[in-house]
Amino acid sequence: MNQDVLLQALQEAEKLMIEDDYTTAKDALLKLKQRYPESDQIGSMLTVCEIVSAAKIKLPGYGIDYYWVLQAWPSSTFSSVSGHYQKILSALQPLKGKLHGTELALSLWSKRFLCFLMLKNDQNTIW
Repeated sequence: MNQDVLLQALQEAEKLMIEDDYTTAKDALLKLKQRYPESDQIGSMLTVCEIVSAAKIKLPGYGIDYYWVLQAWPSSTFSSVSGHYQKILSALQPLKGKLHGTELALSLWSKRFLCFLMLKNDQNTIW
């Protein structure tokens, strides 16, 4: 595969994102990442798709699994999730207005993170 094929595949994934099909876009991007592991753009698009598609999954009787949106485990510490939050912000902030779904992903992530911040007052508390 060459760079033209990569560009076309990225455009197809972005089209899926525009059509609100983040799960299919995520699957396509995962396959593409195997072929082009050095592409930073794939990783950014994949992060957006993972966050938005996770927020669309509603568990019966529970609603949205906030750990899944935050890409964390219930045993994650406040400091590990906080560090991941900063990493997500630094990766996605530059893409606002350039990549469809970035604002939504940042909003979902920030809202879920703030919910957990309100519940946790001690940095050493295990969730």
